[in-house]
Amino acid sequence: GVAVLGGGANGEAPRVPDARLARLGLTDAARAEFRAAYAPAGGNKAFAASPGGAFAHVAGAPTDQDAAQQALAACDGGRAPGAPACRLVDLTGSLASVTP
Repeated sequence: GVAVLGGGANGEAPRVPDARLARLGLTDAARAEFRAAYAPAGGNKAFAASPGGAFAHVAGAPTDQDAAQQALAACDGGRAPGAPACRLVDLTGSLASVTP
């Protein structure tokens, strides 16, 4: 199922296990970006990634749907020709299911 992440008691972003992010198809670089820039961001946000290595995230969008569309478009725009399509990994703190 989908895990909903809540903020930590001290205001820190919740920590997602690295193995879970790897199973979602995130490369080392994408996992680092997820932790450093995406996880602590607020508002409507989305993180998209391709198993081929492309990734993108958006924060502060007017709606979740806008965030998802923008992140997927930016990720797909950065994909190498023939690389797998980007898919949504997280939407405003709700991780995608690990199963494809």
